[in-house]
Amino acid sequence: MLKNKSSAHFFCLLFLIHALILTLSAFLFRLYLMVSLPYAGFESMIYSLGWAFVFDFAVAIYTFLPLAAVISMATSKMSRSKGFNWIVTFLLSANAFICFFNLTSEYFFFQEFKDRFNFIAVDYLVYTQEVLNNIWESYPLVSIILVITVLVVALGLWLRKKLFSYQLTYAPKFSERIALLGSYAVVFIFCSYFVNEQIVLSKANAIETIISKNGFHSLFAAYRNNEINFDQFYSTMSSKDAASIVHDALENSHDEKNEDLKKEDEFSIIRNIKPLGLPRKLNVIVVLMESLSAKFLGSYGNTENITPNLDLLAHQGLFFKSMFSTGTRTVRGIEATMLSIPPTPGQSIVRRPGGTGIFNLGSVFEEQGYENKFIYGGRSFFDNMGPFFEGNGFEVIDHSSFRKDEISFSNAWGVADEDLFNKVISESDKSFRQGRHFFNFVLTTSNHRPYTFPENKIDLPSGGGRSAAVKYSDYAIGQFIRSAKSKSWFSETVFVFISDHNASVGGSENIQPQDYLIPLIIYSPKYLKAEVNTIFSSQIDMAPTLLGLLNFPYQSRFFGRNLLEENSQEFVQRAFIATYQKVGYLTPDKLIILSPNQKIDFLDVASGVATLKKSEKRSLMTKELPLNEQLTVAYYKTASDWFNLHLLDNSKKFSTLINLRR
Repeated sequence: MLKNKSSAHFFCLLFLIHALILTLSAFLFRLYLMVSLPYAGFESMIYSLGWAFVFDFAVAIYTFLPLAAVISMATSKMSRSKGFNWIVTFLLSANAFICFFNLTSEYFFFQEFKDRFNFIAVDYLVYTQEVLNNIWESYPLVSIILVITVLVVALGLWLRKKLFSYQLTYAPKFSERIALLGSYAVVFIFCSYFVNEQIVLSKANAIETIISKNGFHSLFAAYRNNEINFDQFYSTMSSKDAASIVHDALENSHDEKNEDLKKEDEFSIIRNIKPLGLPRKLNVIVVLMESLSAKFLGSYGNTENITPNLDLLAHQGLFFKSMFSTGTRTVRGIEATMLSIPPTPGQSIVRRPGGTGIFNLGSVFEEQGYENKFIYGGRSFFDNMGPFFEGNGFEVIDHSSFRKDEISFSNAWGVADEDLFNKVISESDKSFRQGRHFFNFVLTTSNHRPYTFPENKIDLPSGGGRSAAVKYSDYAIGQFIRSAKSKSWFSETVFVFISDHNASVGGSENIQPQDYLIPLIIYSPKYLKAEVNTIFSSQIDMAPTLLGLLNFPYQSRFFGRNLLEENSQEFVQRAFIATYQKVGYLTPDKLIILSPNQKIDFLDVASGVATLKKSEKRSLMTKELPLNEQLTVAYYKTASDWFNLHLLDNSKKFSTLINLRR
């Protein structure tokens, strides 16, 4: 009779099999890399393979979690059953399938991008439908899956037989299982904290980095870091040339006789804004409206009459009719309106490490003594919104701040817009009673699937689709303005209504300009006359335009511009629009799109639909290129530089004589 095996024996055996499968698939790809890449020397290879072992071990620990859980829960009777054997075999086989499918995926990804998985791969997971269609058309997917499945099934059947004979001698004890699970948890936590690509590979060269990485680890590291390296994947130019071009593009009207201009830094976007008029310390409420496309408004030709209140505000206030959102997600809208920065490749800065303590619209209001609040009817941990605003000087008022009697209706996304605006009123009252000027940044939620809202508010049913949700959101805005008019602070308040992004473009991989057109309405009847502004503009222009209306002096690190400058009609007509990977520079007749692999697409948009004219690749850009192409690369290159080099940090101080603007 064979001696009974302990939990430790069985645990270690399964982990060894699991790790060997993972390591084999990773080694096969590294072998391909070592043959394909230039030889970096023996010491370099040893260094790379050493770190490769560390990453493979960490991934083995992470992915062993399901098996560790199964082993820890299995009693002695369960562990000897055929059902337990099938579960263990299935998990090992599934692991093998994923590992070898990942091996194939990494091969094709490297063929295209000459890199391990990065945020481009994460982007592929975001745009699932488009990417799957592309993969289906580009690669023999059925054959690949069939071959891997046959190999995995054969391996699984062999393992099942071997494991079951071992199981008959397996006698797990509860104390052993708990001790093993605890030890595993310690190693798991250690790996998650200390096995960090950015730290351990900080001194490695490009070849060492590529060989050392593990595909699974790189994928999740890319998701956590949320960015794509601009210089590595996009057509680029020197930081100095890019900053100079952006500096020139941001030039506004100013006093040519000003002696301080002799000290101007021609390679910086910093401008010291010195308005000629006196500051107007008005309260400000910015409402970022969920998915409020221009196409829904009667002011743009819609005939459904679902936005009567917004159409009235557009008629009574400053209506910017040719504004474009920078992206397709709420966090992009927050980034653009708060930071006034073009949408750098990858995820929004709102979700990235390093997105706090940076210069933003609230920084200027804080300098002026305002009370800054982010008011949101949902849960602010979603998309990292709460930490972003709190880390940038705002008090966060979210779903957890609402009393039960303040909520008449809520769904998965948060409270109804009416309840949200009632909260805005009460928070504004509170600031006013304390004698504080307030800047409230408000994010709505009702115009979002499942499109539910309180019944009997409008003539369309709750859950009745997008049009119904738009009409309810507009109704709530009308109620909000009527309620605000009864307040003492109303006449001294500026209301800003702007959409976060267009509706129904979140899954679109292609960039079509009409999908980015949004309204911007600035309303303050005591101080602003009704006017329609048709300057081709971008969400990033909202912040400097608002501050220009208030005549606030400040040191600007914004990439946007004041659309109400005296020479604004002479501005270059441009907007910035993007998906995760593709970043674009839009003019009334052209769209230039930068994509990974140093690819540049030139599209004709004069017909209203972006049509590809030509596509080319450039590994190096120079200032001799056409103006729009220069501007496209320069803006995105400089935006990436300023964020990555922490030049946007509030702690970074610049000379008060730099780039004075009046």
